[in-house]
Amino acid sequence: MLTSLSNKRVKEWAKLRQKKYRSEEVLYTGKALETALTAGLIDTLLYTGEQTFAFSDAEEVTPEIMEKISGRPDIQRLGIGRKLPEKQAEGRRILMLDSLQDPLNIGTIARTAVLFGFDSLILSPECADLYHEKALEAAGDSYFRLAISHGELAREIKRLKEQGYAVYATGLSTNTVPLPEIEAEEKMAFVVGNEGSGVTKAVMDAADRTVKIPMQNIDSLNVAIAATLVMYHFQ
Repeated sequence: MLTSLSNKRVKEWAKLRQKKYRSEEVLYTGKALETALTAGLIDTLLYTGEQTFAFSDAEEVTPEIMEKISGRPDIQRLGIGRKLPEKQAEGRRILMLDSLQDPLNIGTIARTAVLFGFDSLILSPECADLYHEKALEAAGDSYFRLAISHGELAREIKRLKEQGYAVYATGLSTNTVPLPEIEAEEKMAFVVGNEGSGVTKAVMDAADRTVKIPMQNIDSLNVAIAATLVMYHFQ
């Protein structure tokens, strides 16, 4: 049983809460931990109290150590493991995230994508970290149900259009169409943008058209809500 807060391994694991240390290893908790265990991505399982998973490389730690590593006082199980391998976008419905900075939005969007039957998620390199604790908590096990990849979105849009996808970016331009007026097509992809500045011009120019969500009394929506409305409409 690990009891020392100054243990070298404990210090290294605690660093994984910072993005710059998550190049190879990440922390998994909750539903994501259960799915990562099944997927064989966990290298070390830490627990306090009763061990509830049959795992060969499991180690008991004190609640104080668990809190130091996870940053939360309510965690009883935590996995140190590898990231989910990236998979090129596929399927009938794809969502693309352009420079989103709030990890909670990313996790929420991933979970909603699964709810409404979307197949893939593409993130621009400027997006917040998929493995931030807030993103993982909001996403649950949704990362394991989607084809997820990172890439320059203008280049990804070109590739998707060559494969027959209709690509729409949320925002306003000279060819903007209200969401209810767009007819569903066999293969569609949608771009939602940064919480403050929206979809970048290069990405908007690369899309086939732009789409707006009709609104009354307010002129903007949280990006996770906007993405939800788009995905619900085209689930």
